[in-house]
Amino acid sequence: MRDVLLAAASGLATSLAFPSWLTPGFRPWTGWAAWGALAPLFAAIAGAGPRRAALAGWIAGTAFFASTLSWILAIKELEAYRPAAWLALSAALGTFWSAWAALVAAAGPRRGLLLAPGLWWA
Repeated sequence: MRDVLLAAASGLATSLAFPSWLTPGFRPWTGWAAWGALAPLFAAIAGAGPRRAALAGWIAGTAFFASTLSWILAIKELEAYRPAAWLALSAALGTFWSAWAALVAAAGPRRGLLLAPGLWWA
């Protein structure tokens, strides 16, 4: 349960780095939030195997995309499919975070920390 909460907190904290998430009309620079936003995810995958880390990464990624892609709910043409489209797209895009977390965990605790930035960029 702790890992789930840490992963969700990491995804939501990462979305705070996007200025329009919190206040759409007022756009201050909130990019500084990205610097520490992945720390809870690292805590969640520390010592975990690749499968468990992949689940934590998927939760974090899904939370991130669900909070940043909330504009999908405003598309009138989707009508009744808006919530399903929003959740499906968020869950599908969360698999990128899942793969990243699994690779970081598979690399081991020390090497994973060194490889994490490059894997995130790739």
